[in-house]
Amino acid sequence: MPITSNVPDLTFGVFRFEIRCTTQMYLRPFVASVLRGAFGGQFRRLVCLTRMESCEGCMLRSQCPYGVLFEPAPPTNSERLGHYSAIPRGYVLNPEKLYMEHLSAGAVLSFEVTLIGTALKYLPYFIYVFRKLENNGIGANRHEGGGRFLLERVMAKKPDLTETLIFDRKEDVLQHAPTGFHAAEWIEPIPDVPDMLTLEFTSATYLKHARQPVKSPEFHHIIRSLYRRISNLMFFYESKTWNLDFAQTFAEAEKIALIKRDTQWKSMRRYTARLQTELDNEGFVGKITFYGDLAPFWPSLLVGQFLHIGHAAVFGLGRYACSVPNLKPISA
Repeated sequence: MPITSNVPDLTFGVFRFEIRCTTQMYLRPFVASVLRGAFGGQFRRLVCLTRMESCEGCMLRSQCPYGVLFEPAPPTNSERLGHYSAIPRGYVLNPEKLYMEHLSAGAVLSFEVTLIGTALKYLPYFIYVFRKLENNGIGANRHEGGGRFLLERVMAKKPDLTETLIFDRKEDVLQHAPTGFHAAEWIEPIPDVPDMLTLEFTSATYLKHARQPVKSPEFHHIIRSLYRRISNLMFFYESKTWNLDFAQTFAEAEKIALIKRDTQWKSMRRYTARLQTELDNEGFVGKITFYGDLAPFWPSLLVGQFLHIGHAAVFGLGRYACSVPNLKPISA
């Protein structure tokens, strides 16, 4: 079966940011959490008009760039997730290295921002806010004058692995409008579907099934989480419905055999300035190998490398890469 069949009808763009440290920078417990926290705080200070303590109850929430990106809520009377207070975020922060405690002055930190559907139009805000953060700093030592940096460039990635410069510090202007590509374009270079597949989870992946944490993941656990995430992103950021028989799909996923599972449970705590408290982040990491008729799931699994799965996917958790025998890992 060609991989272009059953591809989710989703568009997204991947943009690589490069910042150069001008002082020492401390990033812990993990990079994306620190980046998102600093970005969110500065973003809110710049665009919030009402100065309310929370977006909940704000009449501008559905129109405010901060509300849309950081505290998105389902539209009034939404047919999906209407009883929830929030919906999946339309972006993913994906650092080149997930865990770094210390960067010296002169070091370069590279991270990717994946923007999905209508969230693509907010790329200029990401660039502007990180420019504003330069003098405030990021990381644990920012209050002592550390964590300062320069946003040197932003590159738009293409499915063929080339990049286009869209922001350069010398010009200090957005040179091109943000462009996304359809999911089919992102996975076109990938070989045909295998019958054996290894998924390597490189950041803590927290899934729930039957209201319980999944600590020994089976194939159907991964597919349930992935398909629900893709379906919700399509619905809220593309205004599209994924016409798929989910019950049948999940039943077929339960038939995929587990060949080998080498995973560990990872726990860490992170501080959230918005809530002014510490939160637990935990989940499994490691490799899992499956065997069976993977054809129906192959395109979505490839796309999921860019989107992540599970809790807190927005700042780098739930990241995985696909690999097949005799082929180097297929990474996003």
